[in-house]
Amino acid sequence: MILESGNNYKICQIFCGDNNKIMIPDLQRDYCWGNPENNLVKGFVDGLLEMNHNQSITMGLIYGYYNKYMPEHLQLCDGQQRLTTLFIIIGVLNRKLGFMKYANLLMSSFEFNCDDQEPYLQYAIRESSLYFLSDLTVNYFLKKGLETVEDISKQPWFLNEYCVDPTVNSIINAIETIECCLENKSDEELASLGDFISTKLDFLFYDMGNRENGEETFVIINTTGEPLSATQNLKPLIIEANHAIVPEVAKLWEEMETWFWRNRRHETEYPHTSDEGMDCFLNLVRLLHSDTEEESYGTIENTDKFPHKEISFTEIYDDFLVYSRLYEMDFSERFDKSIRYPSKQKFYQQDRIYAILPTIRYCLRFRNADDENIKRIYHLFSNMARYRDTNRYKDNRTGKQYSPIFRATEMVEMMSDADCLSLMTILADRIENVEEPIKLKFISLYKDSPDERKKVEILLSEAENHDVFNGQVGNVIEWCNMDKEMFAHYYYIFATRWNVGDVEKMDILRRALLTRNMEDYPIRLSQHFYNFGNKDTWLNIIKLNSKEIGIFLDDARSLQSMIDDFEDTNSKWYIFVKKPSLMQFSEYKNAYIYDQVVVDMKKERTSSDYKITYQDTAYSKNILASNAGKWSWIWANENCIWSDNNIYNLTLDYFMRPDGYQIVLWEGKHPNLKTYPYYEQIGALGLTKIDTGDWAGRWITPLITDANTAKNAYREIAKRIDDDKPLIPIEQ
Repeated sequence: MILESGNNYKICQIFCGDNNKIMIPDLQRDYCWGNPENNLVKGFVDGLLEMNHNQSITMGLIYGYYNKYMPEHLQLCDGQQRLTTLFIIIGVLNRKLGFMKYANLLMSSFEFNCDDQEPYLQYAIRESSLYFLSDLTVNYFLKKGLETVEDISKQPWFLNEYCVDPTVNSIINAIETIECCLENKSDEELASLGDFISTKLDFLFYDMGNRENGEETFVIINTTGEPLSATQNLKPLIIEANHAIVPEVAKLWEEMETWFWRNRRHETEYPHTSDEGMDCFLNLVRLLHSDTEEESYGTIENTDKFPHKEISFTEIYDDFLVYSRLYEMDFSERFDKSIRYPSKQKFYQQDRIYAILPTIRYCLRFRNADDENIKRIYHLFSNMARYRDTNRYKDNRTGKQYSPIFRATEMVEMMSDADCLSLMTILADRIENVEEPIKLKFISLYKDSPDERKKVEILLSEAENHDVFNGQVGNVIEWCNMDKEMFAHYYYIFATRWNVGDVEKMDILRRALLTRNMEDYPIRLSQHFYNFGNKDTWLNIIKLNSKEIGIFLDDARSLQSMIDDFEDTNSKWYIFVKKPSLMQFSEYKNAYIYDQVVVDMKKERTSSDYKITYQDTAYSKNILASNAGKWSWIWANENCIWSDNNIYNLTLDYFMRPDGYQIVLWEGKHPNLKTYPYYEQIGALGLTKIDTGDWAGRWITPLITDANTAKNAYREIAKRIDDDKPLIPIEQ
């Protein structure tokens, strides 16, 4: 069939027809994927085997044209490496499955039985390549007789000139690789792969017959009305702009595409091709070659066009060689993320770019840097990205644009040598609030011993990876006074006590910390709102109380012993220390604190549950509201708990003093509510009415010294009012 520009075609639609052929003309290069020095076939086959064989996938773009002399022969200009490899795979599968199953994809029955036995794919860059592929297809892929690939070179049809043909040798190597990859596959698995290749793989075709119309002809629309990807549009522009300077640009671009294909993400919402990874990489290239901070700022925002006239292919390819090296490196020793393009976003997020881009710049600047030094640089910027703001921003007062990513690469340019220690003074001179200089100073003490230095670096990175520190371990360095053994000692104790994965142990830790009476623990979040320590506040708690935390870590007692030994009954934390249920009750570890009164919050808002504590007594928020819902939830200030009646204009106060408790009932706070009809009978409940002063008209109890007695009286008074009956004296 004749392919139409802008349409997607399956392999079974490309290799079909009586006289149709895919021609690889003499202007193209040799087949090279099978070459031993860079055998790309294994990764390609392994990738095909790993794919979901029930799901269609677009392999990319192929360019070609038809001419009037051979109207059924597509002259292929780009995509020959992938199509040739797929053709060879189909041939090997046909051999393994009885020589018939995929024969119609290799050669038409008309050609095989009635004509010159020419296969669908014609590698016509030279006569020897053309004849070999024809001979191979007939005698190895379609006919029985040859046992192994080694027998090919022993056949009478294998001409002497085949031995020196690079394409022939690469094809033979590719066959060996493919047969090795498929050696232990069942017939069912082989058929699944073959059916997948023939019916689920497709290519988008572009007819280059009108290329003279200029660059705009490359921006074509496929059958769905969607434009080509940025990478598909960019490829011909890059090749055209750089071919005179870099004759191998097409080959090298395809090498890049193949690498991104082999390293595409799996388990994604839709099947990925090479485009997604290539797009992410090219965005990094644009940022890497920004000349000013303002340009970098704008590049992060505007990601639609690649400046192919400003950035040469040589620069792109140099960047690719570094990027692919980094992509394949294992950074886990220092607990850093591998470099993997995102599966759900179009480009890397700025915190990832902050780590990746300076490392690429470092490798370009120090081209002989070994893996260890590269990992050090990557770790340094990865770690800073954990805790500093890496997003671009604009000063609204001055209009100046800032790009932390640009500044990070700029720092690498300022390095005096390849050792990351040369960043120590550079970072120290920067305004950014980072603690890396003190770490580098610590590391520098061991720079003369590579083994000891690495031990310190790994120890630091392990501590940085702790959920509490999130990259910032300056306090541990302070506690250990830059001694390696003491750092390990303090970090071990810290990690044991701050076992964030164990909820019960963390509550014990919080109670033990309350025994230390630290000025900034719990940590204050707003005027009266505090936190006992959670994932968002632990680090600030440690920084604000660094000296006290160091002393706390020096205390050899167990946490439970600290709790058991605490005897300060006048402390507002006494009940929290001694009663585990209060800390367990609070999910987010928040509390409102009013002097000696603490409101222990179950969640973040008062609409959820809470308990109010004073000295050694706790009060549930619905202590009165449970009485038929006629009283609101209690609340408190520095010395008083109160609740308003929801029906009558009544407020019931509960005053807490060092010498005892006093209950006060009064009216007037909510004049829109009804008047309580038995207000003048309140004396029957054991209260006395005040006749003068600010409290005139209010009813009060005598001072009650016992907290539980006062608590019960508070509840009983509310209950008697809820009865809504004339009051009678409370039974003595």
